[in-house]
Amino acid sequence: STGGAMTLLRDLDVSRYNVTVVSPSNYFVLTPYLAHVATGALSAIAVSDPLRDFLGAKFDSIEYIDGKATSIDPSQRTVTIDGLAGREVIAYDRLVVAVGAASKAPKHTLPLVTLADAEAVRRDTVQAFERAAAMARRGASAEELSDALRFVIVGGAPESSELAYRVAQFVRYLERHQYPNLAAIARARVQLVESHTRARNAYDAKIMRAMSTRFQHEAIDTISGVVQKVDDGVIRVLSTEQAASETAAQIANSHSWLGGSGSSAAADATAYPFAVCVWAAPRQPCAIIEDLRRKLASDVQSHRHALLTDDHLRVLGSDGIYAIGDCASIAQTRLLERVMQMFTDLDENDDGTLDIAEFRELIDRYQHEFPQLTEWAERTEELFRSADVNHDGVLSAAEFKDLLVEVDRDLTRLPSTAQTAFQQGRYLGRLFSTDKSSMCVVVAVLRLSSHAVRLAQV
Repeated sequence: STGGAMTLLRDLDVSRYNVTVVSPSNYFVLTPYLAHVATGALSAIAVSDPLRDFLGAKFDSIEYIDGKATSIDPSQRTVTIDGLAGREVIAYDRLVVAVGAASKAPKHTLPLVTLADAEAVRRDTVQAFERAAAMARRGASAEELSDALRFVIVGGAPESSELAYRVAQFVRYLERHQYPNLAAIARARVQLVESHTRARNAYDAKIMRAMSTRFQHEAIDTISGVVQKVDDGVIRVLSTEQAASETAAQIANSHSWLGGSGSSAAADATAYPFAVCVWAAPRQPCAIIEDLRRKLASDVQSHRHALLTDDHLRVLGSDGIYAIGDCASIAQTRLLERVMQMFTDLDENDDGTLDIAEFRELIDRYQHEFPQLTEWAERTEELFRSADVNHDGVLSAAEFKDLLVEVDRDLTRLPSTAQTAFQQGRYLGRLFSTDKSSMCVVVAVLRLSSHAVRLAQV
């Protein structure tokens, strides 16, 4: 979420505020390009930028504190910081939280959060080829070499699909240009472990089709399942069907990505050897986010992994707190919550059913409020016929409700990508710059490790 906060600062009219930035790092990283650094396409310096250089002359209008935001008190409207000058507490009128998410990569795997992580992935990938080359000189079999050249990415987010593709390109380059003799014996394999078959559904259908084509071209294997255990050189995965048969408690550890080793299904998990395993699974909330969620009303902050916000990025249950990036999730209204109101509004002739004209009007009227209806607009008649199970030419309330269940099933949240964070940061920067309401202090918490920005109206 560093990029989102940086975009906020770039687009903010700092002449209206006293701005304080709190961060343990005085630079930010273009996180979408970590996969490029991990595969040698870009250098670390090419994807990082000092805060002072990025903001230019605007930096002179900002107070920078080298420290880590450790606690937020929504009742007192303060942020506690542990910095080079010791612990201090700063007040805010508005707070923008953008601390990102924490990686919980288990032992024997590599995370991909920082530049150091990316460089480690590249180093270990090359070392795997060197190790396999040494094995080949000692007469290792093709099967042994194949196992020594397996690269596993544990995913479930858009970034993991991108990483799998970049790793595949990298290992094919190494095979062609640096290890052709090794490639003649055994071909490296890249495998992406996803929690379910719809793990990439944050993308629209066109992007997903293009991604599938690229995966096929690079011979990337997709494994649908839940990671049960990771040992040195071996990852054990429960298939989707096996995972579904487990109790929620048994597979809910680490947010359903790493089941307990004592699970009864551990013996049923399939073992996949690997040379390098990159843990790019959805990350978990930072400590400061979990602490803030506990301080807010639990009935409105029901998301386990992030702060729920409204459409304007205001944290639900709080006053003056905003959240962007990986630490936030916009609460989406599902169609079923409005089913009866929508049915009544569209049943213009009050006959208790919807005909095709009324159904078409429903999509036109509500697709702005419910974006999940947009892709159905071009298939109105097909959708209507499929929902009309008794073939009487109209939809009853029950048929209408069943249809909305199907639409809601395809509902996805905004992808946790840097592009989303950039757009959110730009939105808030422009919102604060044009807001005519009175305020004194606005703090925006951003993250490379844990960052905060405070803005005070001048």
